[in-house]
Amino acid sequence: MYIQSCISIITLIISLSLTAGSVFSQSIAEQLSDYKKVFQTDLVGFSEYNISGVTFVPDQRTLYLVDDHGRSIIEVSTDGDLIRKIKLAGFNDVEGIAWQTGRYFYIVEEQEADVIRITLPEEGTVSINYDDCEIISIADKMGNRGCEDVAYCAKNNSLLVVKEKNPMQLYTITLDENGKPESINKESPYAENNIQGDAAGLFAFSDGSYIICNEEADKLIGFSKEGEVLSDIELEMNKPEGVTVDLTDGIIYVVGEMKELAVFKKNEVFTLQLVSDNKISTPALITQFANKVAVYSGSAQNTGVCLDLYTIYGKCVSAVISKKKNYGDTGIVCSLPQLPAGMYLIMVRSGFRKTAGRIIIK
Repeated sequence: MYIQSCISIITLIISLSLTAGSVFSQSIAEQLSDYKKVFQTDLVGFSEYNISGVTFVPDQRTLYLVDDHGRSIIEVSTDGDLIRKIKLAGFNDVEGIAWQTGRYFYIVEEQEADVIRITLPEEGTVSINYDDCEIISIADKMGNRGCEDVAYCAKNNSLLVVKEKNPMQLYTITLDENGKPESINKESPYAENNIQGDAAGLFAFSDGSYIICNEEADKLIGFSKEGEVLSDIELEMNKPEGVTVDLTDGIIYVVGEMKELAVFKKNEVFTLQLVSDNKISTPALITQFANKVAVYSGSAQNTGVCLDLYTIYGKCVSAVISKKKNYGDTGIVCSLPQLPAGMYLIMVRSGFRKTAGRIIIK
């Protein structure tokens, strides 16, 4: 086939089909500025809910939301489709949720300053009774500026709990092998004076870095273990309240109190070098985000660049850039066609030079 003959004369330097380890060699807390919002939806049928937290369960690949108004936990798909609702009986001001392992979760009550370990049924909508749960009391009652979210770190078998403001604080709860608290430490690793807003949501990484969802500033902010600001991203949401991360794919999910779900993905960058007669030209930098592709090169050649999209069987489905574009500092940004999810081959051509890489459309 045509595409096979083309590939036989090119050198594939690197493809977009990267492993999670290589894509996320840095903490995601350092890379928030490289993320783009790729999807946002209003959660249909959630009119009576007040969403205040979210956690991702990798085994099921679903999201669990905590509802402050209706005192419930809601399981939804990653597209926001309702799967089930579980009533929380006897609970008070529930604000955050974190998956631990299996069917074990932690939720936090803001004003009571309690972290509660709960066991959810594998299926069904039975109620969870407060009196049947394990309670970890962090401090005296905090009022309406209390504990906003909880995060579980499997590497250290510990919990992080964030206090909203006045002052913003983190509490570290070290757990024993049975999930019982061994110690509770109050920390202020980030300088409140340097941050405008509040702490409405929290997600922690195994290296000690973490992400804060700042509702008032409408941002996600990444912090180092020592509390240094590493990166941030504007959310453009109404009252964002919770954040969670799919660590396999590096996808960030943010929920808003007004029944919003937003999905953020990292710009995936790889380098393709155009090759002809064993001579390598200046690399062309390819960036994919959402349904757009950008092509950059510092070369001053006049031959320009074309970009085509093929199925893995060699059928050309789109001339993404149908006419040759000159190299330049501004590069080329173009939209990918609306295609079914799957793997495709992207062909970059410049004069007699050709190269190809795999690209995944989700």
